[in-house]
Amino acid sequence: MKPLKVMLSNGLKGKENPTLYVERCRRALASWSARSGVLYELLHSYRPDEYEEGIKTKGIDHTRIAMLGKTITQELAECDALVLVDDWYNYDGCTVEFEIAKRYGKPIIFVETEEYSKWLCKKFAEIPMSS
Repeated sequence: MKPLKVMLSNGLKGKENPTLYVERCRRALASWSARSGVLYELLHSYRPDEYEEGIKTKGIDHTRIAMLGKTITQELAECDALVLVDDWYNYDGCTVEFEIAKRYGKPIIFVETEEYSKWLCKKFAEIPMSS
């Protein structure tokens, strides 16, 4: 069976350590793969140097749109499935990628990092129970 080509979509804006977060996302995807038995090939490439250089020379808005365009044409168009991580719905680029995948019939896989799962459990535990 050939591996499923997947694109990893994860919001990085405001993350303290984006490189560490991307690594956690990759671990979450690997965990999903182990549970589901689906082999995958990761197409998403995190390009921090290209992003930083773009911000310096073109500005943040131009760079964010250009990087999204590159991601759509080079990764989303080529993948078999989109993988959305954690609170993806809070990030403009992730929601655009989700809409494109949905409209064009690409399968969408949702995964959570271990840290996000723990955070969710803590938040749910703080909700007062009604009697």
